[in-house]
Amino acid sequence: MYLKALELTGFKSFANKTIVEFDSGITSIVGPNGSGKSNILDAILWVLGEQSYKNIRAKESSDIIFSGGKNKKPKSMAEVSLIIDNGDRYLDIDFSEVKITRRIFKTGENEYLINDKKSRLKDIHTLFMDTGIGKQAYSIIGQGRVERIIGSSPKELKEIIEEAAGVKRAKIEKDESEKKLQDLKNEIEKIDYVEKDLKHRVDYLKIEQEKAKLFREYSKKIDVHKFMVLEYGVNEKTSLKYEYEEKSQEVREELERGEKTFSEKQAELEKTNEIRVELQENLKNKKNERNKNFENLEMLKEEYSKLVNQNSNLETEANEKARRKGILEKDIEEKEKILNDSKSELELMTKDLAEKEREKNELEAKVKGVKRKSDEIALELKERTQKNSNFEVDKIKVAGENEDLEKRVFGATNENKRQIAEKMGLEGEFDRISQEKKAYEVQKSEKEKQKFEREQKIQKLNEKADELKKEYSEINKKKNESSYKLENFQVRQKAIANAIEKNETFNQSVKHILNEKIDGVIGAFVNLIDVPAGFEEAVQTLSGGMFRDIVVRDSEIGKKCIEILKRKKLGRASFLPVEDIRVSKINENLPVIEKILQKSNFQNRMPQEEIQNIISNTKGKNGIIDFARNIVKADKKFVNENIEKVIQFVYGNSVVVENLEVGTELLKKGFNDRIVTLEGDIITSRGRMTGGHSFKGKDEILERKKELKHLEGEIEENKKDLDKFEKKLSEIVLEAEKVGKEKEEEEKLFENFKNDYQSFNENYDDFSIKFSRKQREINTLNYEISESRKFILEKETKIKENLELIQNIEKCIEENNLKMENLREELKKLENIDEFIQRLNVADKEYEVLKVRTDNNKNRFGEIETDYRKLLREKAELIEFEKRKDLLGSELIGKISKLKSEIGENEKNRKSIFGEIQEIEKEIQKVEGSERKLIAEIKGIEMNILKYKNEYEKIIEKITRNNSELEFQTSEFKELENDEILNDEEYFEIASEEELADIKRKLASNERSRMNIGAVNMASIEEYEHENERYQSIAAQKKDLLESRESLLGFIREIEEEVTSKFFMAYEQINKNFQYMCETILNGAKGILKMTDPENLLTTGLELSVKYKNKPEQTLLLLSGGEKSMLAVSFIMAIFMFKPSPFTFFDEIEAALDEKNTKKIVELLHQFINKSQFILITHNKETMKGSHRLYGVTMNKEIGETKIVSVDV
Repeated sequence: MYLKALELTGFKSFANKTIVEFDSGITSIVGPNGSGKSNILDAILWVLGEQSYKNIRAKESSDIIFSGGKNKKPKSMAEVSLIIDNGDRYLDIDFSEVKITRRIFKTGENEYLINDKKSRLKDIHTLFMDTGIGKQAYSIIGQGRVERIIGSSPKELKEIIEEAAGVKRAKIEKDESEKKLQDLKNEIEKIDYVEKDLKHRVDYLKIEQEKAKLFREYSKKIDVHKFMVLEYGVNEKTSLKYEYEEKSQEVREELERGEKTFSEKQAELEKTNEIRVELQENLKNKKNERNKNFENLEMLKEEYSKLVNQNSNLETEANEKARRKGILEKDIEEKEKILNDSKSELELMTKDLAEKEREKNELEAKVKGVKRKSDEIALELKERTQKNSNFEVDKIKVAGENEDLEKRVFGATNENKRQIAEKMGLEGEFDRISQEKKAYEVQKSEKEKQKFEREQKIQKLNEKADELKKEYSEINKKKNESSYKLENFQVRQKAIANAIEKNETFNQSVKHILNEKIDGVIGAFVNLIDVPAGFEEAVQTLSGGMFRDIVVRDSEIGKKCIEILKRKKLGRASFLPVEDIRVSKINENLPVIEKILQKSNFQNRMPQEEIQNIISNTKGKNGIIDFARNIVKADKKFVNENIEKVIQFVYGNSVVVENLEVGTELLKKGFNDRIVTLEGDIITSRGRMTGGHSFKGKDEILERKKELKHLEGEIEENKKDLDKFEKKLSEIVLEAEKVGKEKEEEEKLFENFKNDYQSFNENYDDFSIKFSRKQREINTLNYEISESRKFILEKETKIKENLELIQNIEKCIEENNLKMENLREELKKLENIDEFIQRLNVADKEYEVLKVRTDNNKNRFGEIETDYRKLLREKAELIEFEKRKDLLGSELIGKISKLKSEIGENEKNRKSIFGEIQEIEKEIQKVEGSERKLIAEIKGIEMNILKYKNEYEKIIEKITRNNSELEFQTSEFKELENDEILNDEEYFEIASEEELADIKRKLASNERSRMNIGAVNMASIEEYEHENERYQSIAAQKKDLLESRESLLGFIREIEEEVTSKFFMAYEQINKNFQYMCETILNGAKGILKMTDPENLLTTGLELSVKYKNKPEQTLLLLSGGEKSMLAVSFIMAIFMFKPSPFTFFDEIEAALDEKNTKKIVELLHQFINKSQFILITHNKETMKGSHRLYGVTMNKEIGETKIVSVDV
C-alpha cells in the first residue's frame, strides 16, 4: 500500500482544486514561510478525522474553508481526499484503490466518504486502526511535534507504542466489552434482588405445598378408613343390641337363686367359727410355755459345750508354748552376738570410705588445674605467632598505599588550580542571566497560579459531575429494587386474591356451594369479616366452626343448599341465614374489674402494627379490651348484606382480654359470657378453661386476608417510593446538565488560556535551557572543584593515618615477642601431669571397691537387726500366757458341774408340755375340717353371685354404650357416605375382626401423621406452582446474564492477554531499536525506554531516558533543540524498524539540526524507502538534495491562495 495523491478543494489557502501526486521514496515540499506548506499536513490530519481545530492551527470551523481575497470569492465548503493504492489489501477493504474524503460546509456540518460512499468517522478510524496511520499516529509529525514527543506523558508514549504493536482495535473492543459488562452487572443486580426474595418465598411455599399435599392425601385415606370402620361398627352394634337384651334376662334369674343359698350357709359357718376360736386360744398358751422351756434348755446346752471346749484347749496350748520358749532364748542369744560384730565392722568400713573419697577429690582437682593452665599457654603462643605474621603483611601493604597516594595528590592539586580559574570567568556571565530569570519567574508563578485555579475549578466541576453520576446510579438502583419489589408484591397480591376468590382452602362441601354462585348465598363467614391484626387467635377461638359457616339470606336458601349436598353426596356444611338467626340480648356496657393486675407482656411478642391495633381497639381498663363484636368488622364489600347481625350472633357478649389472669378475675366478678385472651385461651360462662398450644395454627383464610392487607400497604408504600425516586432522578439530571454547561464554558476559557500559557512556556523553556546550561556548567565546576578538594584532603589524611598505623604495627610486634618469651618460660615451670593422673586412677578404683563393700554390710546389718527385734517380741508374749493359765483352769471346772444339773431338770418339763399340745391340736383339726367345708361352699355360692352381678352390670353397660355408639356412628357414617369413598380403591366392606384391627391401625397411623404435619395452607398447592414458575423464569434470565458475563470476562481476559503479549513484544523490540539508534546517530549515547510500572503491563506508562557520552544523565527538558530533534527521530526510527508506516509525513523535523545531523537524518530515511513513503515539509537544502521528488509552494498574498508546482530533481 502507498499514498497515490492528495486532493484539496477550498481547504484553507487552497481555493481551487489542487492535486498533489506522490511517488515512492522521499518527497519534499518546499517554499517560503507563510506560503501554506503546513496546510498540506493539516489537510491530511483533518481528513483522517482530527476534531480539534487547534491541532490544525484554526480557531473554529469557518477557518477551515477558504475565506476569499482580492477578486476571489470565498468558498461555501472545503473538501480533502486521500487516494491510496490498496493493491496488497493492506487496508481491510475489498478495493484496490481507496479514496477517503471529508467535507465541511459553512453551517459547520461534516461529511465523511469512503470511495464516494457516505460513511461515519468511526468507519474511517476503524479502517486505519493499527496501521500506524492516523491523526495521533507516529506516521504524521507536524511542526513542533518533535519536541512534544520528547515532552509526552508516559501514557501518551505508551499509546504510540500500542499503535505500532497493533493493539488499538483490541483495546477498543475491550472498552466496549467492559461497558457491556457494566450493563450486565446492573441487570444482574436488579434481577438478583427479586430472585433472592422470590427464592425465599418459593422455598417456603414448597414446604407448605408438600405439607398441604401430604395433609390432603392423609385426609382422604382417613375418611375412607373412618367410613369402613363406621360401617362395620354400625352393623356389629345393631346385632349386639338384641343379643345383649336376651342375655341380661337369663343372668338375673340365676342371681336370685344364688343369693338365697348364700344366706343359709353363712349362719352355719358362724357357729363353727366360735368353737374353733376357743380351742386355738388354749393351744396358743401351751405353745408359748413350750417355746420358753425349749429356749432356756438350748441356751444351757450351748454354754456347757463352750466351757468343756475351753478347758481342753487350754492344756494343749500351754505345752506348745513352753517348748517354743526354750527355742527362742537360744536364737536371741546367737542373733545378739552377730548383730554386735556386724555393727563394729560397718563403722570401720564407713571411716575408710570417707578417707578414700577425700584423697580422690584432691587428686582430681590437681590434675584439672595443671592441664587447663598448660592448654591455655599453648593456645596463646599459637595465636601470638600468627598475629606477628599478620602485622608484617599489613605494614608492607600500608607503605605501598602511601606511595601511590602521594602521586595522586600531586596531580589533583594541579587540576584544582585550573578549575578555579575557569569558574571565575563563568560566574560574571551567570550573574547577568540570573537577573533576567527573576523577572521570568514572577510571570511564571502568576500564570501557574491562574492555571492551577482554573484546573481546580474544572476538577471540582468534574467531581461534582461524578458525584451526581454516582448519586444517580445509587438512586436508580434503589428505584429498580423498588420497582421489582412492587411487581413482586402485585403478583403475590393477585395470587392470594385468586386463591381466596376460588375458595381453595374450604372443604369439598363448602367450596361447591360457594362456587355454584347460588342466588341468596352471600359467602363464607370468614370471608365477610375484617379482623384487625393482633386479634386473629382470639377471634378464631371464639368463632370455632362458625368461621367456615356459609352466610345465606334466609332459611330457604340454607335448605336448598343442604338438599344439593345430600343429592350430590358432597358432605355436610353449616349455614347462617341472616334473616332467621336470633341474636341474644346485647350488653352495651363493658364489664369492669377494680383490681389492677400485673401488666401483660404481649407487647414483647408482637409486631408494632399489631400492638397499635390492640391499643386503638382497647375500650376497657385493667386488661379488658372490648366486646369481640366491636373488634370484628364487616368487610367493606358486604356492607349492604347486614353482616353486623351475623357478627353479633357469632360473638354475642364475648369479651377479649389481654391474658388469663384478667379473664379469671372477670369470671370471679360474675361475668356470664365467654372470655377469650389475645393468645386464644378461652373461659366459658360456667368457668371451663381451654388453652395451651394449638397444632392446628391460625385459620388459613384469616392469615391470607391478613397477608393481602399487608401487601396492599407495601404496594402503596412502594408506589410512593417510586414517585419519590423519579422526582429525585429528574432533579439530578437537571443539576448534571447545569454542571455540564458550566464545565463546558470553563473548559473553553481554559483552552484559550492554555494557548497563551503554552506560548509563554515555550519562551520560558528556551530561557530556562540557557540559564540551566550556564548554571549546570558552574555547578559542574563547583562540584568538580569541591570533589577535587575533598579528594586531596582525604588522601593527605589517609597518608598521615597510614604513617601512624605503621608505627603502631611495629610497636605491637615488639610487645608480642616479649609476651611470647614469658609464656614459654611459664610452660617449663609447670609440674609433670602424668604422675598425678596415674595416682588418680589407683585411688578411683580403690574407692569404688570399698563403696560396694560398705553398701553390702549396711544391708546385711539391717536384716539382722529386724530378725532380732522380732524374736524379742515373741518371747514376751509367751511369758504373759504362763501367768494367766492356772487361774483360768479352776474357774472352768466349777461352771461345767453347775450347768449339767440345770439341763436335766429342763428336759423333764419339756416332755410334759408336749403331750398336752398334741391333744388340743387333734380337736382343732376336727373343727377346722368342718369350717373349711362350709367356707368352700359359701365361697362358691358367693363367686357365682358376684359373677352374675358383674355379668348383669356389664351387659346393661354394654347395652347403654352400644346404643349410644350406634347412634353416633350412624350419624357419622351417613355424613361421610358418598360416591368418592365408595369408589375409592382402598374401600371394601370389613368382614372380620382382623380386618377391622388392621384398618384401625392404618387409621391411627394416618391421623398421627396428619397431626404431626402441623398448620397447613391448602392454597399453597396452586400458589407454589405459580410462584415457582416465576422463579424459574427469573433464575433462567439470571443464568443467561451470568453466562453472558462469564463469556464477556473470558473475552476481556483474552483481549488483555493479546494486548499485553503484543505490547510487550513491541516494547522490547522498539527499546532495543531505540538503544541502537541512540548509539548510532547520537554518537554513542545510551538511550532507554523505561516502564513506569513493569508489574502491570495494562496500565504502565513509558518514559524516554538518554545519557550522552562524557555527560551526566539529565532531564530531557534541558536538552537543546537539536538534541531533542535527534532523540525524537531516534525514537520514531526505532518504531519504524519494528513496524514501518506505509507513508509518513514530517513537517520541518530537522529545523533545529545543523548540516551534519541533517545529513544523518536523510541517510537514515533512505534506509527505509523500500518500506515507506516519506513526505517532508522542509527549508533545509540537505533534505532537498536527498529527496526523490520536490514540490514548490507559493502564495499570492493579495488573495491568500496557495499554488503547488512540481520540480524535477
